[in-house]
Amino acid sequence: MKKWIAAIVIVAVLVILAVTGRRLYTYTYEGDEIRKGVYIAHIDVGGMSKEQAEEEVKAYIESLRAARITLTGVEGGSKEYTAKDLGMFWANKDVAEDAYAHTRSGTILERYGSRKALEESPQIFDIEIAFDKETVHRVVKEQNGLYNREAVEPQVDRINGEFVIEGGVTGYRLSEDASVEEIYRFLTEQWQGEDAQIPLVIEETAPKATKEELMAMKDLLGSFTTAFRSSTSARVANVDNGARLIDGSLIYPGEEFSSNDRFLPFTAENGYHMAGSYLNGMLIDSLGGGVCQVSTTLYNAVIRAELDITERHNHSLTVSYVPIAADAAVSDSAALNFKFVNTTEYPIYLEAYTMPDKTITVNIYGVETRPEGRQVSFESEITEVVHSTTQDIIQTQAQPVGYADLEEAKVGYKARLWKIVTENGVQTERTQVNSSNYKMVPRTVTVGVSTDNPEEYNQIQAAIATGNLDHVKAVADAIAAQKAAAAAGLPVDPTLPAPPPVTEPTPPSPDAGGSTPPTEADPGAGVVEGAGA
Repeated sequence: MKKWIAAIVIVAVLVILAVTGRRLYTYTYEGDEIRKGVYIAHIDVGGMSKEQAEEEVKAYIESLRAARITLTGVEGGSKEYTAKDLGMFWANKDVAEDAYAHTRSGTILERYGSRKALEESPQIFDIEIAFDKETVHRVVKEQNGLYNREAVEPQVDRINGEFVIEGGVTGYRLSEDASVEEIYRFLTEQWQGEDAQIPLVIEETAPKATKEELMAMKDLLGSFTTAFRSSTSARVANVDNGARLIDGSLIYPGEEFSSNDRFLPFTAENGYHMAGSYLNGMLIDSLGGGVCQVSTTLYNAVIRAELDITERHNHSLTVSYVPIAADAAVSDSAALNFKFVNTTEYPIYLEAYTMPDKTITVNIYGVETRPEGRQVSFESEITEVVHSTTQDIIQTQAQPVGYADLEEAKVGYKARLWKIVTENGVQTERTQVNSSNYKMVPRTVTVGVSTDNPEEYNQIQAAIATGNLDHVKAVADAIAAQKAAAAAGLPVDPTLPAPPPVTEPTPPSPDAGGSTPPTEADPGAGVVEGAGA
């Protein structure tokens, strides 16, 4: 019985194969064309050969690469590129092979299922588009020169006692990295192959202060005036020039002001003249002599405005145009500078000017935030007086015999400047502002010893040997007079001053100190006034 059943099954299978065999064979037959219903993106490649499909996709890719991509900046600025310029490339170049292989892989039943599925809905293969990020970055770098612009601060002038404020321009800076990321994100995630605009990432840089903030600088925070009535015309010109160089300076909150940034270089081209200045305790002529009076006047205005001093130096000798310890020296050769910081929350403005009566005034304008009734004043104190106990004779080959420059001794001082604060007339603070040291300089004669005349040389050396400065000066003057007479053809008096008798020097009387030192020789004089809230 079992044998009959098996035989019947075998016969049935053979009958089925005989009936359906030709149909199964037709479904496993494969031609050279891509099956109908297969698409690559939107391209119907059904019935095409693999090579034809690849050419169609290439043509489409080229149309995409020609799409116009405009990178936009600010103020209507833009630049146009193609997708090709931005590094577009075809990432899955084997997509035609994949389309051709559809329904040709897998088992007979799998292939049969794939073909049946095409009768219901198409099979779409995506085209993968990509962009080279380095190319995008290179293109973005080209935009820097188009959009980068420094912010321009408003122009501030003080005319007839009123502030005039003009201009002020917003600056721009292209953010390269952020722009690259934005462009790359758009192209790889949003772009549909059409012409497009992509905004660059551009950061605005506003001016440091608005016109409204600058217009608020109406309060006088500190003011000081000094006089230079005894100055030479050259020194007057230097003070005028120094005032011009700092006038109109605008200092924003937290910024440091450097006097030498405004004053330097000390050259004729920068408006300076040869005039007296201090160098190592000596009064010499130099370009810019007198500009220290400008920095000193500024210093006194600054301390009255109660701003922070970051660098200040006293002169080597006392000056006569401010009390002791109230000066501020500047120099390029000695690296002396006067600096301060705007510690207020608002911009401040420096006004500096000279008057025909040979005075210089520095005003500091800003926004007053100190309590009403607060007043500041300053007091100088001498803590030590140092007298000279020696004298010097300096021989120089740079001058002929007959030249002698006698400098009187300069007293040295140690001093302090005190700040005194009162609130509604009651003293609330007394703090030390600075400590200053002024050199003691011995009485000195600089005498020329250059000569081809042995007799003149011996005469001046004999005078130097006495160690008496007045005698050295007298002998040098007599030799100079002899030379002048001989040159004019006049009778020459051969006699020279007799050496002085040797005496014991009288020691200087001790100075008990105080608040006002003796006035030293200085090419300018006179404290006028200072004011501060």
